[in-house]
Amino acid sequence: MKKEDEQILRAYFKLEEYQGQRLRFERLLHPEKFKWSGPTPTLSQTKKIRIDELGKIGFGESFYQKMAAGEQEAKKELEDLAENHPLWAYIEPIHGFARYLAGAFIAAGGDIERPPTCSAFWKGMGLDVLADGTVPRRTRAPRSPGESRPSPTSPGSGSRSDSRCSGRTTSTRSSTTFTRRTIGKGTRKRR
Repeated sequence: MKKEDEQILRAYFKLEEYQGQRLRFERLLHPEKFKWSGPTPTLSQTKKIRIDELGKIGFGESFYQKMAAGEQEAKKELEDLAENHPLWAYIEPIHGFARYLAGAFIAAGGDIERPPTCSAFWKGMGLDVLADGTVPRRTRAPRSPGESRPSPTSPGSGSRSDSRCSGRTTSTRSSTTFTRRTIGKGTRKRR
């Protein structure tokens, strides 16, 4: 990873942490700042006690203010790093792609020289689009003839055996049909 990419990634993680802490305390200390679907909730006695106790150990209004200031500083740092990044020359002409979004995009994308093509870079970020304009679904790779898919309970094997009845008759599990298993005296249907 290049030095510029690592710096942006560090700045982005710092911004994410400040933002998460600020939002957590903003919701508790300043519920009126959020857009609620109904009326702004009132502080219950329990929340008032919680706020009081958090303030006593240093997580009150001053901590919230420190997180808000730290978030602004981290955002400014991310924007400055994005503006000085070699990709900024290609991102700047794009209408609506501000410095903050460019920093987040570069942090999420990682090293741009790793994928062999531009479309591989987009695909690695999950932003690829099919020819008809739709987003591809995540699907399993197709099986080759005669190949069985490993079971989630026993990696590497094509059949599932129940550990409770080792030594007894078991059969392979099919995802579309029911199979019978002999357990003890009776049989029961398993999916």
